[in-house]
Parts: sequence; C-alpha cells; structure tokens
Amino acid sequence: MIKKGINKYRVVNFNNEEILLGIKVHDISVLNYIYDKFYPRIKKFIKKNNGNNRDAEDIFQETIIIIYRNINEKDLILTCDFYTYFFTVCRNTWLKQLKKNKKRVDKYDIDDKEILEIDKNLDKLFIINEKHKLYQKHYKTLKNICQEVIRLSLQNIPLKIIATKTGFKNAETAKYKKHICLKELFSRIKADSAFLKIKNEN
Repeated sequence: MIKKGINKYRVVNFNNEEILLGIKVHDISVLNYIYDKFYPRIKKFIKKNNGNNRDAEDIFQETIIIIYRNINEKDLILTCDFYTYFFTVCRNTWLKQLKKNKKRVDKYDIDDKEILEIDKNLDKLFIINEKHKLYQKHYKTLKNICQEVIRLSLQNIPLKIIATKTGFKNAETAKYKKHICLKELFSRIKADSAFLKIKNEN
C-alpha cells in the first residue's frame, strides 16, 4: 500500500522510463511520487462519477497493479506522458466497475485526444487483472496441500522435488495430485458467475 501524504514538498521529478522502472522494482520513492502527484486528480475524477474516497483508493491501487503486470508481460513503451496513460487505465477500470454496478460516467478531466493515444490493449489488461483476482479467490479456498502443489508447479519445480517437499511417495503421485488439484481449481472458477462475465468480455 502506498503511503498517503508523503512529503508534499517533493521537488524530484521522474520521467516515463524512471517511473516504469520504479513500478517494476517497487521503488517506494517512485510509488510515493505517483501517489503525491496523481492521486488528488484521480480522486476528483472518481468522486465526480458516482465514487467515494474508498473507491478512489481501490482504483488507484488496482491501476498500479495493472501497469505492473503490463510492464512485466511486455516491453511497455509509452507514446504519451505517464499521467495520461495512468489516468486512462484508472478511467477504464472505473468504467468497468460502474458498468457492473449499472452506473453512468459523463465527466472527465482529460482531453479525449489524449485518451485516444493510449495503448489499445487496456481492455485486455483489465480482463487479465480480473482473471487473476478470480484465480486468487478460488485458489485460497483449496486445501493447503493443493495450494502448495500448484504454487510449486507454477514455479516450474520438478515433480520429484515437489513430491519430496509435500511428502508424496514419488513424482507420479505428485503428478496425479497436481492434476486433481488443478481440476478442482478450474471447476470452482468456471462455476463462478464472474467467470462468464469475463469470458463474454474477452
């Protein structure tokens, strides 16, 4: 969580590359810079459009996560200033949220021409973020042993080592358990009403 009210008299400015790198490596000075410089404007936009302070904080934090994933999934190169990009991700994320709640947005604090310059994959990023939240939601409901098997598998740990760490007899047993755990996880995800909404948006 980014801390509030960190040094309002900060004189350091970061360019696009420095900000993206800071987000990637979790540089607290860059994250606090983003908060100090951009959060007031984001909060103003959210509150003008059926939101409150809590909504603004949630959307702000979610935007940081979305951009972090975008940086790590591809070489993100901005063709506009960072605030324009950041605001558009916030805006699109909030629009999606309002759409779910069937509310309307009709006020903006940034030019439409700037919005059109933003990466066209923002909708895709939102869906990726929603899928991740859905995965985490059901992953946490699995038994501890299943969580451990899946976690180790996602780290590309060999089945033989997984068997040793989890107390299974051999790699074949670990492989079978992995299959059962993943099958149960996917079954729970597909049974969630949110899964169909994400699928339809994709």
